[in-house]
Amino acid sequence: MTVIIDTALALVDAHHAELDRKRKQFEQTLDAIRALMSAPTPAAGAWRSADLRVGEAAKAVGVRPSALRFWEQQGLLKPERDARSGYRVYGQRQMRQLEVVALLRGVNYGFNAIRLVLDELTAGRFESTLRAVEKRRTVMAASSRACIAATAALWCYICDAHQDR
Repeated sequence: MTVIIDTALALVDAHHAELDRKRKQFEQTLDAIRALMSAPTPAAGAWRSADLRVGEAAKAVGVRPSALRFWEQQGLLKPERDARSGYRVYGQRQMRQLEVVALLRGVNYGFNAIRLVLDELTAGRFESTLRAVEKRRTVMAASSRACIAATAALWCYICDAHQDR
């Protein structure tokens, strides 16, 4: 019985840890959107001196270069191309989009949802994007409350089972 209880408690701990990770990512996403809302839009070409290649851009947001290429195939990113080498390069604007994509993928947003968020951000409709992310955060908070209730019920069951012995 102890092995079953230990396994159940480990699963509960893992689920709580995952909820904590997602909560932190939601906060990062909200912070990123708020930063985008307050940051001035750079003038065309203003980011040229800060261009990053795929590997550098991927490292900056903590993902693999293959993720950037895949997200580009999915239509989420549109990096510039270096005129001489043909390499993908990410300027300030592309890096902002990349940060948003990485954060939203990190909290399991689907590609269609991310496209909508990027479209809203590109159109300057930050408030609706912010509301959508906050709504997802509210849903996650409800999931967290349900997890706590389930954990309490499990604990009561374990206590009752041990009292019968």
